[in-house]
Amino acid sequence: MNLEIKANIYFKLFAAKNINKLKDIFDQKIILKDWTAKINGKKNVISFNEKTFKNFDVIKVKVLETFANSKKNSLACKIVINLDKLKLNVVDIIYFNKKGNISKIEAYKL
Repeated sequence: MNLEIKANIYFKLFAAKNINKLKDIFDQKIILKDWTAKINGKKNVISFNEKTFKNFDVIKVKVLETFANSKKNSLACKIVINLDKLKLNVVDIIYFNKKGNISKIEAYKL
């Protein structure tokens, strides 16, 4: 499966607030870094996501552009995230391990 498809699956699961499936695609040692926090480990990242999901009724993610780096097994995605009425323009850099699970997400607000 290519990186773009894997990233789109991640965004769909995130928008659907599907914690159980997100657990399946995250590496045990995943790192999530955004403009508000840096979180280490699957348990902590899942907890961080759960808090976000509880704070917003509607989450939508629209992918505008993707840029792959096959040497680093990573993908940069320019996205728009709608959290209820809040609209964020973001670049996510998503890294995948050798098994194809997400090992790191760096999110930058534009």
